[in-house]
Parts: sequence; C-alpha cells; structure tokens
Amino acid sequence: MPKYLALLRGINVSGHNLIRMQALREFFVALNFTEVQTYIQSGNIVFSSKKKNHKELEGILEKEFQKYFGYAVPILVLNEEEVKKAINTTPFQDGLQESQSKIYYIFLKEEVIPEKKSQLEQSAYEFERFKLYKNYVYLECFKGMGKAKFNTSRIEKILDVSATARNQRTMMKLYELLKV
Repeated sequence: MPKYLALLRGINVSGHNLIRMQALREFFVALNFTEVQTYIQSGNIVFSSKKKNHKELEGILEKEFQKYFGYAVPILVLNEEEVKKAINTTPFQDGLQESQSKIYYIFLKEEVIPEKKSQLEQSAYEFERFKLYKNYVYLECFKGMGKAKFNTSRIEKILDVSATARNQRTMMKLYELLKV
C-alpha cells in the first residue's frame, strides 16, 4: 500500500489552531488510513492509503478535517518519490553542512501562473536566497526563518497560492519515515 506525507498548514503555530498529535493520529485512523505516524507538533503525518490520487486525498482530508476539528486548514499530500525529489534537487548544497536548520522547503498547494512566477523571481532580500521549482520553493535564510522577510506568508501573497514550509532536518526525518 502506498505511503504518503500530509503537511498541514498553520497548526500549532504561535498558540493558534492547537491540535494534539494523538488527536491527529486518531483522525487519520478514523478515516481508515493505516501506518499513521506524526512527527513533531507542526502537522506532519505519514500514512498509508489505498487511494493513489493526491488531489483526491487532499480533498478528503481537508473536508473531513474541517468537520472533525471545526476549522479549515490547507493540507498538502506528497508521496515518497516527490519528497525524495525535493530533497535531492536542493540548489543550496553548499550551505547544507553548516546551516541545515536555515534551509527550508516551501511546498505550494497550487500551480504557479507564469505572471506570478516572474513577480517572485524579481524579489530579492538581503541574507536570503531562494529558487522556485514547479511546486515548491527552496529558501535559505542566513539569519533564520524567524527573521526572514521572504517567508511563507510573503511567498503566498506574491504567488497567490497556499504554502507550507518545513526545514531541512524535518524533511530528512519525514523522508526516513516514508521509506520504512
């Protein structure tokens, strides 16, 4: 049975949308997903499903999440191959060894239209560099995400898409969980 990674946007951030990981696991099990595992408190769930369509899984999860928890959050679903590709194609290999926690993967829920892509590519911020790929942005923050001007909210505003970010260490751990 295929394994997937669900990335929930905006839970357990600054005291908002608080969800215990046990409740999140129970939610996934109630939807008949198996091998459900959560990782840290920021909405990372690895699970197995017979369904093979990512958009269908996202739709089911978002609809049922709102019913179950009482509010809506964007949910992005990736398979092992997509996570592996994102990790293996990072353009910032030169900085990984010394600043792992400052490299972020920002996954985009929707396709980016060409006009928005060109707006993003014209952006420049001191102490930050980024690279846009089809459905994700690599971001390196030399002073950390907390001080970044080019953060997830800014990227969402420029591109007019929903996005969620994870750091390099988290992505590596999630990939390990997908492979098991």
